[in-house]
Amino acid sequence: KYDQWHRVSYNGQVGYVIADFMKMSPTVQPFDPPRLGLSTLDTVYRTLPYISATVAGPLEKNSLVTASAIVTTYTGSTKNKWYKTTYNGKTAYVYVGDVKIISSDDAIAFEAYLTAQGFPESYKKLLRGIHEDYPKWVFKAQNTGLDWSYALSKQQKIGVSLLSSSTSEAWKSFESGAYDFTKNAYVGFDGSWNAADARVVAYYLDPRNFLNDTAIYQFMDHKFDADSQTTAMIRAIAAGSFMDTDSYATLIYNSGQAAGVNPNVITSIIRQEQGIYGTSGSISGTYPGYEGIFNYFNVGAYTTSTMSAVERGLWWAKGAGVGDTSYGRPWSSRTKSVTGGAMYYKANYLD
Repeated sequence: KYDQWHRVSYNGQVGYVIADFMKMSPTVQPFDPPRLGLSTLDTVYRTLPYISATVAGPLEKNSLVTASAIVTTYTGSTKNKWYKTTYNGKTAYVYVGDVKIISSDDAIAFEAYLTAQGFPESYKKLLRGIHEDYPKWVFKAQNTGLDWSYALSKQQKIGVSLLSSSTSEAWKSFESGAYDFTKNAYVGFDGSWNAADARVVAYYLDPRNFLNDTAIYQFMDHKFDADSQTTAMIRAIAAGSFMDTDSYATLIYNSGQAAGVNPNVITSIIRQEQGIYGTSGSISGTYPGYEGIFNYFNVGAYTTSTMSAVERGLWWAKGAGVGDTSYGRPWSSRTKSVTGGAMYYKANYLD
C-alpha cells in the first residue's frame, strides 16, 4: 500500500507519483555570513546529509559549529534538514535538530570573549553550557605557565597527594613507598593519611572535570570584591554550621575586607577545617597548655614526633615557641584568629 505521493508537473501536465519511486534532489541555502551554533547533545558529523551516511567524526555537546549552509534532503517523503560545516578540514553535515544556532548578541560576544581569554576548545564547550544557565557569571582564564605533565608528576609524587585512610582502596596507591607489601599495609603520612593513586590525582588535577555549576566554585576568585560579596552569602555557606550567626558573618566579612580576601572563601576554609560543629580543640580555647589560643585555619597543624596536629597548630598560633607576632599572633581571641588567618591566607596563597 502506497499512501505517500508527490504532486508533480511534467510536459505541461500536473500529476502524482508515488513518493517511494522518486529521489528528491537536495536543496542548498547558503548562509552569508556563516552562522554559529552549539551542539545540544553528544552527536556526530556525517560525510553526506543523510542519516545513513558514513560518520565523519564525533561532535560533543556544547561544541561550536560553523554552518555555511542549510541542506534539505529527502528519505522517501520524509524531509530532513542538515547544516553544512567542516570536520578535520573536510565538508561534513550535522542534523539541524542537534544544533542550536547562536543568534543573540550576548552569545556571539561570549564566544569572542572566550577566544580573547585564550580558553582552549575543551574548556569552551563546558563553559558554554554554564553560560546558558548563568549568563552573568564571568570566566577569567588563568594561564599558570606550567606544563601539564610537569605539574602532574609533581602532584603524583608519593606523599604529596593524600587521602583519608577510610577512603576506598580503589583510590589508593600501591606504588613503592605508598604500600608496604611486607606488612600488607598502607604507609601512613601525616598521621593516618594514605597516598592517592596516580589516576585519581590526574582526574582531580584536571579543571575540566569540574566545570559544572556546583564544582566550579573551587575556581572562584579569591580576592575581595564589595560589589559581589555579602554577609548574606556567608550565612548561606555557613548554613547548618556553628558559624551560622550574624556575629560570625560580620567577623568573617570584616576579616576578608581587611585582608583583601573573598569572605566566602574564608567561610569555606573554616567549614572545611573545623566541620559543621566546631568542636575541635583548635578553636575551643580550652586546650591544655594553650588556653585562650585559637587556630580556625589550622595553620601549622600537622603531626610531629612530639606534638599532635592540634597541639602543633596552637603552638604556631601562640607564636611558634619564640613569640612570633606575624599575622597578628598570638591568636588569643576568635577575632584575632579569623583576621590573622585571612592575612596568612592572603600572603601565602593568594599572593
